[in-house]
Amino acid sequence: MIQNLSIYDEVASFMASMNPAKVIAFKASAAHQKRLDTLLDKQKDEGLTPDEKSEIEHYLMLNRIIGLAKARAINLLDAEHLVRFFNPRKDNWHEHFELQEGVIYGKTEIGESTIRTFKFNDVDRIIFRQQLIMLGHYANK
Repeated sequence: MIQNLSIYDEVASFMASMNPAKVIAFKASAAHQKRLDTLLDKQKDEGLTPDEKSEIEHYLMLNRIIGLAKARAINLLDAEHLVRFFNPRKDNWHEHFELQEGVIYGKTEIGESTIRTFKFNDVDRIIFRQQLIMLGHYANK
């Protein structure tokens, strides 16, 4: 069974690499979905013939491959859109961020990614930042 899984993974990775967006958007046709629903209902109610059981097994194998391909396609698209974090040694704060009443807003993807990842705007941080601003101890140059 492990060998079968690895071939599924290999095929899914190959499919996902062709066109990740199309792989993610793929859905079985309405006719195929209806056929599968019919088979599943029949399996519950009266049982299936050997040919129908084989047909369901094929659907299950294809579903596994498509599911793996979609997961890999999502990872490929995410990897294509990586955004680096703000680097205070290289970047200008005012190009990427804006401060308003203690809340830091991102002006760029770099700013937004940094704010989100490092949780700049958690409630406790906003309150603390507002207190520092009121005391004149918040450097925002």
